[in-house]
Order: sequence, then C-alpha cells, then structure tokens
Amino acid sequence: MDSGIWHPVGSSGDVGTEMELHTLERKKVVLVRVDGEVKAFDGVCPHVGGPMVRGDLIDAVVTCPLHGWRFDLRKEGRETHGFACLRMLPVREEGDQLLVQL
Repeated sequence: MDSGIWHPVGSSGDVGTEMELHTLERKKVVLVRVDGEVKAFDGVCPHVGGPMVRGDLIDAVVTCPLHGWRFDLRKEGRETHGFACLRMLPVREEGDQLLVQL
C-alpha cells in the first residue's frame, strides 16, 4: 500500500540530464534523468539545507553547493563518506505523465 500521495510533475519526456526544481506541497523536489531513468530527491541537503538544484551533477553524483557533500543517485542517495543520505522519492509513469510520491 502506498504511504504517500502521488503528485503529477509533467511529462516524463520533459525531464532531461539537467536538474530541475519542483515544489510539491511546499516541499522542494529535484528531478533529473540518470542512466535513462528519472530520479527524484529532496531539494534540500540534509547537512545544512543547501539548495541541491544549484549543486554540480557529475555522472550520478550530486554535490551540495554549500559544503561539498556528495550524494550518489545510483546508490539511493548515499553520501560518499557514509554520512546522512539524501532523501530519494519514488517516481512512476502513467502513460506520458510523471508522478512523484511524497
């Protein structure tokens, strides 16, 4: 059973390899396509609240612009040194519509 509400965020074809910020129920969510798959994650760094959409994305690792914490999107948002994980959010497609669960 789903534990949260699914929110439409647009067409899956619109999500590319550049990070984009969405606001869902006042929550900042970043979407990006990695290895052909759409990833959604918390738009705020768990360390000090940095804006993740302004960070660098190299390969599948996104770096917080404030303190340089790096999170691997291929590894469920794990921080590369074993600190706090970046919260990843479930994504699904219904037809051409992309949905993110909060």
